[in-house]
Amino acid sequence: MTQPPDLVDRLSNTFDPSRPLPPSDQFYVDCHAVRGNDNILRELGRKIERSDQPTCQLYTGHRGVGKTTELLRLKQALIQAWLDEPNQKPDLLADLLIQQGVLFSISRRYVAAIASYDQALKIKPDKPEIWFNRGNALGILGRYEEAIASYDETLKTMPDKHEAWFNRGIALYELGRYEEATVSYDYALKLRQNDQRVLNHRKIIVLDKLEQH
Repeated sequence: MTQPPDLVDRLSNTFDPSRPLPPSDQFYVDCHAVRGNDNILRELGRKIERSDQPTCQLYTGHRGVGKTTELLRLKQALIQAWLDEPNQKPDLLADLLIQQGVLFSISRRYVAAIASYDQALKIKPDKPEIWFNRGNALGILGRYEEAIASYDETLKTMPDKHEAWFNRGIALYELGRYEEATVSYDYALKLRQNDQRVLNHRKIIVLDKLEQH
């Protein structure tokens, strides 16, 4: 039976294979029957771990059967394995913790992501990337004061980071600190004049002020 076009469109957008599920998502379905019965952690993971030089591996399968999700799962397992190794060099350890935090954020495990970033900051307290990622995770959790503090740390060493000014402005807005939010948006616009997202958020503040009067 032919499905109505609008139903097909809705289904296509709902199950968009270009937006992979995070590795621990509750809706993930094991597609070994379609993708093959190989275990990515065993087959590819061992090859990567045992190689004493950079290695390139091919992982194929039909579109939409979970390849990206499986590769994220592999990356998560490899990072954890390297973190478990004793006597890691501090720079490598910090980078691994940052990558772990990013993967936790992809999986929407924001508290765990913040914990990873906090560990990384003990090693590299002046690295703006860590503060920025930490601020994003805190903002998603609604911990806006802490998010602003993290963005402030980011901007100390990277004052031209447009996204930090923008996200800082959002956090300030959520706290009702509209004047400070406007200042943050204005700094973001100095760095990227025609960013429509920033312009739209700034307009919201103006509209809010008009409604109050």
